[in-house]
Amino acid sequence: MNYLLALYSLTSGLFVIILISTYGAILSRKLSFNYANLGVLSGILYCVLGFVISQKADLATALIINGLLGFVDSTLGFLLSIHFKANNGYSKEQSLKMISVKTSIGMILFAMILSSIGYGLTYLF
Repeated sequence: MNYLLALYSLTSGLFVIILISTYGAILSRKLSFNYANLGVLSGILYCVLGFVISQKADLATALIINGLLGFVDSTLGFLLSIHFKANNGYSKEQSLKMISVKTSIGMILFAMILSSIGYGLTYLF
């Protein structure tokens, strides 16, 4: 396994998640759009990383990295969106109640499924 690629993919993924969560929250409030619409960007990130990692390493590495990123997205990303007052239609208290083990597990599975799709795309290219 290429540990440097895994570390680079993890850190770049963390950076993008923090950017999406922070700037997305601010922009959703300033431009009055629903913050949940930015979930598409997270989905694209998981697919692209699944594709790139699978080309150089293997599916297991892609799943582990995207699973970790899904966990960070469902915890830190969610907290950043709350801190920066994302326009999501919920109060701060309602948003905080949504952070749970179920949310994290769901996001981890979502990230792994999209990573698998990225892996499948490696057979096309």
